[in-house]
Amino acid sequence: MKDGAYSFQVVATLKGHESSLPSEILNVVLCPNPPRLINVEDRRETSVVLTWDHHKVKSTNNTMYEYVIDFAVDNNNNNNGNYQWNTIRTQHKGVLIQSLMRGQSYVARVRIQTKICVSESSEKVRFTTSYNQTIESSLEERMKDFAEHVENQTSRVQQSMGMIQNFTQEMFKSQTNQMMNHTSNMIENLKIELLKEIEANTERSTGCKWTMGDGIGRIELALNGEYENKWDCYRACIKKSGHKRHQAINGVTYGIRDKYNKKCFCEKQMRSIDGLDNNFMTCRFAPIYDFKNEKDNNN
Repeated sequence: MKDGAYSFQVVATLKGHESSLPSEILNVVLCPNPPRLINVEDRRETSVVLTWDHHKVKSTNNTMYEYVIDFAVDNNNNNNGNYQWNTIRTQHKGVLIQSLMRGQSYVARVRIQTKICVSESSEKVRFTTSYNQTIESSLEERMKDFAEHVENQTSRVQQSMGMIQNFTQEMFKSQTNQMMNHTSNMIENLKIELLKEIEANTERSTGCKWTMGDGIGRIELALNGEYENKWDCYRACIKKSGHKRHQAINGVTYGIRDKYNKKCFCEKQMRSIDGLDNNFMTCRFAPIYDFKNEKDNNN
């Protein structure tokens, strides 16, 4: 018998005698068998392709076929089988599941739905998305080189200041004030040029270019304490994004005025910047993690 809904009645007859009255109507629904041989193909950092085998007969008005694909994160909290299922529907024997987290384990199943019923689930299939540490390692190396560069430049400035002070004290005591003023101006100019160079090098190496305004994202994570400068705030957010539950961080907002002064906020899934708010400076850096449509848990 084909899949669908059927009604049955039974009538008793004897040869040479009239038939009995029909029995009560028995309604029976035949659902299709679940798909089998679920395969995981083209496994990437944020997506996989699932295919399956199912002998599908020609659809009628009562047997319109649709495949229901459920998938969920597979971790220690799901040992009792209470998965938080996400659902995709298709009429094809395969589906592309996107917006997954990299390096994360998942479980999936497939069912068949007709106009009148839903089949049992197929056997569960488990898979883990791929994980690439190249980008993260490269960023750590750039931050290390930047720290060494700042330390060397600071040491050079301090040595120059000491040499200039000794020279003015020994050779030009009568003109100490004038010489010190000139030296101070020169040092300030050097500091300004050095800061400009550091700022430019930092923006090139990190991809983080600061602009005036407040970052607007899906979730804003406020960090505790105060941060002396915007780059300390940036490094704190980069470090925070290394945690699995904070992988969606792609921006940082630093307070520069009033009650927000020296406050640091990590922006998750930042999309734009409110340039009219001059209480903050914000930078949006190239995301290390793919977070599109990610279900974030900011705990």
